[in-house]
Amino acid sequence: MSVRRLVFGSLNDGEHARVVHKYDISNESGSLKVSVTEYGATLLSVQTWDRHGELEQITLNYYDDLNALANQEGKPYLGCIAGRFANRIAKGHFTLDGEEFQLAVNNGVNHLHGGVKGFDTQVWESDIIDEASTGRVGVRFSLLSPDLDEGYPGAVQVVVEYEVKGEDLLVHIYATTTKPTVLNLTNHAYWNLSGDGKRTIHDHLLHLACHHYLPVDETQIPLGEVAIVNGNSDLAENVFDFCTENVPKRLGDRLHRIDGGGQPGLDHCFVVDGYQSDLAAGEAKPLLDVATLIDPLSGRVMVVRSTQPGVQVYTANWLPPYTAKGVEDAGLDAEVHPESDLAARRARLFQQHNAICLETQHFPDSPNQPQFPSTIVRPAVPSEAPRTPTATDNDFYEVTVFQFRVLTPSASSSQDSHDETADA
Repeated sequence: MSVRRLVFGSLNDGEHARVVHKYDISNESGSLKVSVTEYGATLLSVQTWDRHGELEQITLNYYDDLNALANQEGKPYLGCIAGRFANRIAKGHFTLDGEEFQLAVNNGVNHLHGGVKGFDTQVWESDIIDEASTGRVGVRFSLLSPDLDEGYPGAVQVVVEYEVKGEDLLVHIYATTTKPTVLNLTNHAYWNLSGDGKRTIHDHLLHLACHHYLPVDETQIPLGEVAIVNGNSDLAENVFDFCTENVPKRLGDRLHRIDGGGQPGLDHCFVVDGYQSDLAAGEAKPLLDVATLIDPLSGRVMVVRSTQPGVQVYTANWLPPYTAKGVEDAGLDAEVHPESDLAARRARLFQQHNAICLETQHFPDSPNQPQFPSTIVRPAVPSEAPRTPTATDNDFYEVTVFQFRVLTPSASSSQDSHDETADA
C-alpha cells in the first residue's frame, strides 16, 4: 500500500494563489489506484483491472487539470463531496425548531448540493492516513463551514476519509456542529466501468437492493410518497425496478423511457432495503447492500454498500447528448479512435449517459418532509466552536464502501446470461 502527495495546481482567490494538492493511493497488487484532491475533497480517479488484468480509468473527471475541475461547464459536481445538503431542498426553504431558513436557489426553483458555493468549491485541509496499529491507509480531508454558511445554521466541522483496503474503497464522512442544523453529505463520483470511457453505460447492468423509490414532481422534488418499484401490472412498465428476481437490468433498455428532470435517464432516489431509522442511541448503523454495477464486456463489477437510507441514481442526463465525437458512430460498441486533441477527448468522455452516479445519501427535501429519515443533526456537546469529529466523537457519521471485483473467465462466453460470478 502506498500514498503519494503531489502538487495538483494553484488557484487564485483574488489576493493570493493557493497551492492545491492531490494524492495517489495504490493497493499492494496494483489492481486498484485512487486519486483524490483537496479541491472539493474530490475523488479524481479510480483505476481498476479488467478481466485481462488491464488497468484502466473507471471514473469521469478532469484527472490532471485543476483549472478545468474548478471551472466545470454546467456544474456536474464531478467526484466531489456535495454539501452541506446533497440533492435538492424545495424552494431553498426549511424550518428548524420554529426558525425559518432561506437558502440560495441555484437549480431552477430549488436549492441543490449546498448552494452557490458548496463544499465542492472549497479547498480542504488534508493529511495522509498511515496507521501502523490498524493498517488503515488513505487520505483525510477536513473543512470548517462557518455558522450561516450558504444560509445554514451552525458552524460545522467535516472530515472525509478515503481509505483503500484491499480491493475496496471506503468513504467515511464525519461531522460535528455547534447548533442544530440539517446535513446530507455524499460523494458525487461518475462511474463508467468500460475502462477509459470506451463505451456508454447503456450496456452496463444495474442491480439495486431497493424495492421502493421516491416519485418526484417536474422539478425533481419528492412528492412525499414511497412507491414500490414493481407496482405496475404491466411488468414492462416497471422501469424503476432494478431488483426483481435479483437479476441486474441493462440500463440502455430503460434510460430513454424515463424523464430525468427534462432529459432522458435516471435522476431518482431509491430507498435502500433494510434501513432502520429508529436505532437506539449509540447503536451502530449496519452496512447495507445498495447496488451492483456490471460491465459484461470488461468484466468489471462494482458493489456498493452503505449506512445511508437512500441512493440517488443519476445517469449524466445533463451532459451533452452523445454525438460520438472521435468515435465511429453513436452505437454502443463503437471503436474509439485515439485523439491527440484534449478538447476532442473530453468531448467524447463528457457526454450524456457516459457515466452513472450512485450517490448514497438521505432523501432529497428531507427537511420539509418529516416522514422521511431525519437529516437534523444536533450537537452532542454544546460549544462555540465545533469539535474535531472522529470515529468515536461525532454528531454525524456515514460510510460508503465501493468494492471492485472482476467476473470469472469461466462465465465470459455468455455476456447476456447475467449469471456470471465475481471473484472476491
